Amino acid sequence: MSTGTAFVLWLDFAHCDQFQVWMKVVLLFVAMGFGASIMYSRLFVGVHSIDQVIFGAQIGIWCAFVLQFCLREYIFKEVQELISAKVSDYKPRLIGCLVVYSTLLIGIILEFSIMNALIEKRQDNK
Repeated sequence: MSTGTAFVLWLDFAHCDQFQVWMKVVLLFVAMGFGASIMYSRLFVGVHSIDQVIFGAQIGIWCAFVLQFCLREYIFKEVQELISAKVSDYKPRLIGCLVVYSTLLIGIILEFSIMNALIEKRQDNK
């Protein structure tokens, strides 16, 4: 997920008007380099295979784009309400966050299980 973290940070910088285009390009290469170094280290150490590394990068980048383009405004609004102390009852927010997190986690586990089974089936046929 570190690849996704790097791209979330880059997307935030890319949508900021304070930075010039060349700075955004440099930051994109830094984010790509950071993600690539993490992926390479997983392969070099032998912890993951190439398909697992690519799958993890896809999940990270997918999460980055969902956070940036679907949830960013909602998260900013919630943070502003929490900072300004407009919220007094946190229980509904906590339950909502747990439901969303649990749903996403179950989806990722199911997707990984299906993909892993397909990969193992493909390797058994060779």
